[in-house]
Amino acid sequence: MTSDPIARYFALRAAKLDRRLRLRPMTSGQIIDTAVGVYRAYGWTLLKLTVLPSILCLASVAFLYQFAFPALVSTNHPNSIAAQATEAVGVIGLSVLVSGFLFATGVAQISSIVSRIVSDYMIGKTPDAVAAIADSRRIVLRVTGLCLTEVVASLWVFLVSMGLSFLATYMGDTLQGVFALIGVLGMIGGGLAAILVVSYHALSVPVMVIEGTGIRASIRRSKELLKSTPLAPAGTGPVHSVFALMAFLGLVIYFGIALSFSLVGAQGMVESLTNGFEIQRILLPLLDLLPSFLMLWTIIPIWAAAITVIYYDRRIRREGYDIEALAEEITRSGRPNRFDL
Repeated sequence: MTSDPIARYFALRAAKLDRRLRLRPMTSGQIIDTAVGVYRAYGWTLLKLTVLPSILCLASVAFLYQFAFPALVSTNHPNSIAAQATEAVGVIGLSVLVSGFLFATGVAQISSIVSRIVSDYMIGKTPDAVAAIADSRRIVLRVTGLCLTEVVASLWVFLVSMGLSFLATYMGDTLQGVFALIGVLGMIGGGLAAILVVSYHALSVPVMVIEGTGIRASIRRSKELLKSTPLAPAGTGPVHSVFALMAFLGLVIYFGIALSFSLVGAQGMVESLTNGFEIQRILLPLLDLLPSFLMLWTIIPIWAAAITVIYYDRRIRREGYDIEALAEEITRSGRPNRFDL
């Protein structure tokens, strides 16, 4: 902020006018446009602040690629269905524990930083990267606990169904078929349940970051904000639109980068440059993971920005937050403070 009082006055006035344009009910398209606009304006700052948490998310994906998936398609007990089921349960349980923890930790740090910066943008403040990092460190344990809770909440139907399928291998012929059928149907339904849970928990991180609530209160608040009222439709529609955008962007980024590497022969170039060196054993797997990293590094901040915009949209629709902000602005601009530069 400039030290010139006149310039500062006009800068603050412009910020107030911009805030009035942002703090209004938005359609799904306008929410996405606003989130992308924030990303364009502060994208490099966001990318610099989120590179290390994105590596944690990549470690989660790498664990699945390098350990979980190969372990699920091979077995040490080819003649025992029960032993194979036990192996599968162990692999999936360990994958959820390790990958879930790494991914939740990374997403928690990214979301808390991005939510703070986007919140400042929405209410007309100048986003402060230093303050965003400080706030993120202060609440990192709470936000991580919240993200872990969301992982468990979204996967519990799948995990219970998997347990039923595991029990089916130890049942008699009659009960075995029943348990196996219930387990398979439950695992299919678990995917739908996960989408539903994530949809209604979507605003919990912005709620925690902006309102300073605890884990349970943040989840309850998110569900409350996203529910429909006679004057406001449910907020899950914009959340699903953001889901679709993230899926599309993720596919475009991942396959675009992978195809580019294939066209230029990146793997062959690395092999030729590092031929005979031990570092080749490290660089080649990293090259395979690079498209995944760039995808995660790009889309998670956009997701965090979009749900923060949705948070303000829901508060405006349900609680009249835009009127509250305007009243606060008028109070601050009263006669005693009118020429406070």
